[in-house]
Amino acid sequence: MDFHEIQTILAGRCKNLHVKYIDLAALHNNYVLSDILPKNVNAALVLLTARLNSRVNRHWVSFLRHRNGKISFYDPLALGTHTLSSYMHDNGFFARFVTSIKADVNAKKHQRSAEMIKTCGLHNTCRLVAFATQDLTNHQYDHWIASVNLSPDLLVSCMTYIGHISMV
Repeated sequence: MDFHEIQTILAGRCKNLHVKYIDLAALHNNYVLSDILPKNVNAALVLLTARLNSRVNRHWVSFLRHRNGKISFYDPLALGTHTLSSYMHDNGFFARFVTSIKADVNAKKHQRSAEMIKTCGLHNTCRLVAFATQDLTNHQYDHWIASVNLSPDLLVSCMTYIGHISMV
């Protein structure tokens, strides 16, 4: 999914959601919280670029600023910030940034790792909506997504498809 497709799905869905869309590569390893989550924004949808086995892979993650001021970092693959940094070949800049802002990093994996499974954008879209409507922490979101008797990939696909179709 690209920025425009996610914007279309989220458009007008949550009055409490103020999203900044950013391609992390544009920051050139110079990460500052105010660039990712400015004061008027409570969520950032961030596109990462990873180079694995001479292939370029793109992956969506998000940063969320809760009502109490705490920040959550969500990665549907739950790879961990050090692994993401190593995949981005950024000498640990990203991992140090997430640690420095004291972000709560999700530990539960929701997206299957398979060649044709590309649901990270859908997972982040649903995570943003759950955050905006209920201010769910990563732990609460883990509990919520596990409470539905569907695989997380199928659940977010259905939720975003139904939501997108209802806009027409």
